[in-house]
Amino acid sequence: MKLRITGPARRDLDDIWSYTQSNWGVTKADRYVDSLATRFVWLSENRNLWTSRDDIRHGLFSYHEGRHLIIFQGTPEVLTIIRVLHDRMDVRRHVE
Repeated sequence: MKLRITGPARRDLDDIWSYTQSNWGVTKADRYVDSLATRFVWLSENRNLWTSRDDIRHGLFSYHEGRHLIIFQGTPEVLTIIRVLHDRMDVRRHVE
């Protein structure tokens, strides 16, 4: 399955890295963002573990990783990462 990361999700990852780096250092920031990227690949290989989020929008799924919620869509060919939001954020407000 091909992996696609939207512009908003890329900005989320940049913000996550910056926040983590300023609070816990470069090594921790690199490790955390790498763990999110690893989870994206894992999700593409484990469709049976996706959590449907039709309550937000039809066809959306989510998976909790660390303190963040990965919001994504999937087809048999492509997994699209829509957003990567902190677990205290209002998902409906940040997902178009």
